[in-house]
This record gives sequence, structure tokens and C-alpha cells, in this order.
Amino acid sequence: MNNSTLFRSWKEIAAYLGVDQRTCHRWEKSLNLPVHRIEGGGKGSVFAYKDELDGWILERSGQNARAEQNGKSDGQAKGNNRKPLPLSVPQEELSRLVRGRFFPQILLPRRTRRILIAWHAFLFVLVAAAVFLLKVKPMSRVPHDFRVDGQDFVVVNPKGQEIWRKDTGLRDLLGQDYYERHFQVRRADEQERPILPMVAFKDLDRNGRQEVLFALKSADEMNEGQLICYEGDGEERWRFKVGRGQEFGGQVYSADYRIAGFDYYDLDGNGDLEVLVLAYHKPDWPCQFVVLDSRGKVLGEYWNAGQWNDFQVVDLNGDGRPEILGAGVNNEYGCGFLALIDPSHVSGMSPQLRKDYRSAGIGRGSEKFYVLLPRVAFIGPEEPVESATSAVISENKDISVRLSMSGLYVHFDRSLKFQHVMSSHTFERQVNLLLAEKKIPAPLPADFLETLGKNVRYWDGEKGEWTNRWAMSNKW
Repeated sequence: MNNSTLFRSWKEIAAYLGVDQRTCHRWEKSLNLPVHRIEGGGKGSVFAYKDELDGWILERSGQNARAEQNGKSDGQAKGNNRKPLPLSVPQEELSRLVRGRFFPQILLPRRTRRILIAWHAFLFVLVAAAVFLLKVKPMSRVPHDFRVDGQDFVVVNPKGQEIWRKDTGLRDLLGQDYYERHFQVRRADEQERPILPMVAFKDLDRNGRQEVLFALKSADEMNEGQLICYEGDGEERWRFKVGRGQEFGGQVYSADYRIAGFDYYDLDGNGDLEVLVLAYHKPDWPCQFVVLDSRGKVLGEYWNAGQWNDFQVVDLNGDGRPEILGAGVNNEYGCGFLALIDPSHVSGMSPQLRKDYRSAGIGRGSEKFYVLLPRVAFIGPEEPVESATSAVISENKDISVRLSMSGLYVHFDRSLKFQHVMSSHTFERQVNLLLAEKKIPAPLPADFLETLGKNVRYWDGEKGEWTNRWAMSNKW
């Protein structure tokens, strides 16, 4: 291509100069780029001569060189040793600059070019970072749900992404279905028996971060009996082993206990949640009720001679302080019980008369009330005990206790004074079946339930005996 080469479009002109077409348009307006237009042609009908473009380049580079020279003169007074650019550029060097697309560098001072390069690099990094943050959000580390994976306990975030997992070491760890039924809140089954939590996410010390409570439970009932509290990030906060070896009436019972469930309440009103745990011996009758603080420290424990099935935390007398209402079975007497305990006095053991149900290592029980419930002798006579399965508290704080085999309900007022025994469909069906099978001689008398209610007995703590009259075990 010689110096008379003709460029017939903006595209060809831009390609020769090594810039885009918009830059050529701008240079035509601001720097008098030698571009010609065809008369009568369209807006884009332009042409340019190579020799005119080369001359324009030389002229522009000469102006930049003089600007650099002036800058040098000013800089020499300040000790600047920058070398000046030549006042002219040879033809072969000009062609190299154009082909190598260095033309914009000739038109701008070096300092300006550096500033522009740094500025564009900063913008690029900024935009790239913004795009990354928008597309790649950090994974939430807040515990939301869980799953049981073999012998592993796995905690996941709201999107189901695994946050952390713990190997329980239990090959027969109960599965997902069991722990889902015992997750977070207490429930009741079809027979109104309580289902207490075995796993829960709760902010125990109200610091804005959830802890994870997890009770070990295995199918073979071995190596369990531990309640573990994890921080939200999976670090173990504390671990509590229920039960301990005890001697009752000269017989030694091992430290093999199972957790029946737990719940959590602010018992002392300080904002932190206490953890209430039920545990029972495997395979015998001692039962332990424990109150732990948010750090896993034992605040109190109460022992019962038989399984404790349910508990409620409620302010029965309206003094602003909650009480613990418990229900279960007492094996010595073969019947259900109802107990009321002050959370600030949780100690000792249920009132027992026989030595084989008492332990020398456990003192007198701290309960306010301990009440034995009546049993229907002709229902389930082959069973050694009948239990109180649950205690339900109404809006006006009346208490209804359900008996396990008969299905009867024993009612008390808020001061635990006995009110009456109420029948149920379960009880009536059983009676009719026994009549049909001639296992009872005649229909029950009209005052049967009233007479049964007279078998409600209170433990009189002052006299150390059972009585049919309303009485307290301890007056706190």
C-alpha cells in the first residue's frame, strides 16, 4: 500500500489508525482528522487518503512532543530528569506505531495514560467484585433444621445446606422419623401421652445465637443417656449424663439411664432458659428429674420411685412465679401420682414408706404437694401399676389428670384440692366389654366415680403420713 492509498469507509479508517469508529468521529470533530465526504452521499459516505492521515499523525505527535518539552523545562527547575519525546517520527516508526495500535499513547501524555490505566483497572475490579457478591452469596451458618445420617447428627441451614455434622458413635442411633416427632416442642400422641423434645434449636442465654440441644437415643438402648448442647457453629458447649448409681433398700441400681425428653423455660425470670430433663432407669423404676442452667450446671434434681411421664411449668397461684407440675406412676403404691414442685427447691425424693423404695443417699423430697390417684381394680388387674399419663391445665388453671388404663380423668383446682373423677368413652367401652364377658357381675353403681374419688390421698409432710384430706408436703 503506497501513500496514495484510499480508505473508503469509517471502518477502514479506524482499522488503519488502530482505534474504533467512534474515536474517529470524535477526532474529526475535536482534532480535525482529515476525512472527506462524497457530495450527495449518505451520512456514512466518507473517504480518506493515507498520506493525509500520516501527515495528521505527524502533526499531532509534534504537538504532544512540544508539550512534553515544555513539561521538561518546567520539571528541570524541580529536578525532573524525564527524557523528551522526539519532535518528529520517521515514516517506518509511524507505520509501526499505527500497526501496533499505539496511536492513542502518542496523543496522551504519559502521566495521563497511567492515571487512566489505573482508573480503568480499579473500575474493572470494582465491577467484578460486585458481580461476584451478587451471584455468590455467602452460605448461611444459622442452624435451622437437622437430619440423621446413619450414626451422624447433621445440622443444616434454611436452604438445607449442611453446616456441620457430629458422629454420635451409636450404630443404632434412632432415625429421622423418631427425632422429627421429638423436635423443638412438646406434642401429644393419639392417647394424649406427651411427646417431649429430644432435639431442639433454642437461644438459651438470649445472646442472639441459637444453641442446639440433642439427646442420644438408640434402638438397642445402650450407650445413651446423654444430653449434648452445641453452639450454633457446632462446637460442643456442654454435655450432661443423666442418672447415677444408687442403692435403694440395699439393692444397687446401675447408672444406666435413658432420657425420656426435655423442655426449656425461664424459671427464675432472669432471661436465660433452664433445661428440664426427664430420665428413667433401664430397666428398673428409679426416675430422675433434673433442672440445668443454660451452661449445663445442675440447679436441682428430684427422684421418683417410678416413671415420671409428664411435667408442665405454670403459675397456678398467680404470684408471678412458676411451679413445676409433674405426673407419672409410683411403683410402691401401684398408682398414678401428681406432684407440685417449687423450681427454687428441687431436691430429694418422692415420699415412700417401704425401705426398698428409699435411698439413704437421697433426702426428703422438696415437693409442695404429692398426691396419689385412685385406681380401678377391675381394669387391668394383671398390671402391677396404673400411671398418670398427662396433666392438662385449663385457662382458669384447673388441672385434669388422665389415668393410663381406665381412661378416667381426675380433676383438681389450682390449689390442688380434689374436685371430682370424670368418666370417658374409653372407660365406658371397657366397662361394657367386661359386662359382656361377665368379668364384672353388674353395671356400676351411680355413685361409683364419687366413691372412687375418696381414694385420692395426699402426703402430709408434717405428720409423715398419707391422708384423704387436702394436705401439703412442704410449705415453702
